[in-house]
Amino acid sequence: MAFSIRPRSRQEIYQVTSYKTEKIGMIADLYDYLTTNYRNVDRPLILNDANGGNKVKVHPEIAQVSNLSEAELKSRARTSLTLAYGVGSGGGRARYNMGNAAEGILAAAIAARFINKGQRISERHILDVLRTQYRSLSSDHKESFHVFKSENFKTSRENSRIIPDDDVELTIKLSPINMSLVFCEQLLEQDERAQGILDRMNIMTPCIQYANSREISQLANVMYYNRVYNKIEVEADGVGGELTTKVDIFLRIDGQKHIEVPGRYGNQRLNITQISLKREVNQFAQVGGWDIETVNNFWGQILNENLLSNAQIQRIYSTHAVGDFPDTKRHAAAVMTDVYQWAHNRIQQKFSNSSWREHFVNKLDEFATKNEENVKLVEITGSTYEKFDFSRLHEALNGRPDLDVEPNLELRSTYNTSVPRDPTVGAPLPAVVISARNKNDGEVYDLVQFRHKIEWGGTAIRNYVEKQRGLSEYIAGR
Repeated sequence: MAFSIRPRSRQEIYQVTSYKTEKIGMIADLYDYLTTNYRNVDRPLILNDANGGNKVKVHPEIAQVSNLSEAELKSRARTSLTLAYGVGSGGGRARYNMGNAAEGILAAAIAARFINKGQRISERHILDVLRTQYRSLSSDHKESFHVFKSENFKTSRENSRIIPDDDVELTIKLSPINMSLVFCEQLLEQDERAQGILDRMNIMTPCIQYANSREISQLANVMYYNRVYNKIEVEADGVGGELTTKVDIFLRIDGQKHIEVPGRYGNQRLNITQISLKREVNQFAQVGGWDIETVNNFWGQILNENLLSNAQIQRIYSTHAVGDFPDTKRHAAAVMTDVYQWAHNRIQQKFSNSSWREHFVNKLDEFATKNEENVKLVEITGSTYEKFDFSRLHEALNGRPDLDVEPNLELRSTYNTSVPRDPTVGAPLPAVVISARNKNDGEVYDLVQFRHKIEWGGTAIRNYVEKQRGLSEYIAGR
């Protein structure tokens, strides 16, 4: 079987002859659902050109955008078709995660900018770096390390013995399947290689933009004109430290996260950004479980309260302890529905407190970056990137008293529950959305969603922190 047909429209689906007539209408309905709900994913369906049967493939970008398993996507789309994520005939191989692979590609782009300090980089520069980097790929395809030379500024009479070159050390650590996208020419074959090259090109565009941004270019220029030896380390680590750090791409110069820049009035410190990278994923953080300790670790942090001894929270758990529930998941759903309703009411009492508003923004920043030194959240969205600056939200909510600037945002919250498509399988699950109303024009921005999630077909019970579109619109920029 060969999954090679990627329809561009509903009409093209009806021209496919490899599926039975009764299946074509179902495929067209699925196409409408995907294109309506995931507008940024181009041509999301891949069809079999030989004998379609009941199976279609869904482009893996849907998985990255939706954070849904194949079973969850099938349920939401209300289809009886057999769904599988994939990009074509791949023999059942696991697919790379474009968001994780992007860490290696962005690291290569940043390294390329430091290797070519005196000029802006293009796709060609990244490919040159990757071709060299591949030669040092470990036999298990998990790590690659290479040292590149980078010239410093010299006059026509100077050479590298007088003005030494810098070392740019590039390290890429990813799972083998994600490494296959970074080095797709070498590690993928036939149709997969073509798709991999296309996917990587789509990621490269925003990576090039970021590598050429003022943030990186300024550092590269300082390294170029200082005319002394520096060791520049760029490391993408997609396999280690996931629980201890939010940093996906480390950038160090001479082992430091800042550099001292000689200036006319003395030395200046220039911070070096460490990158927490996302690619069209809304999730900031998660806390697993549904017991009272979980509630304290989740809502207690958000509210800045100790909830372990909270009488109302304890009452919720004791009330539901005597309930008749068919399983643990439905018990958890009932408890957390009441907890989220209580939290929604409680958080509204906090909005007028400036100290808590400051805490709230700091907590969002912590969810996104763990408040690590110099860490910035960078998100790849489509063909560009955005960098999140939480200081903008601080000022909008609390103003600038030193400059007589009044706050211009008012917080509000909304409580809602999801409606299960099949009440015999699932139960309603709660969510609280924090929004902000702009006092100047009345526009409302959805900032963040706190959501309870239960995998009815699995075992996971989690609480998610998810950024909303309004947060990007208000505090993201270049």
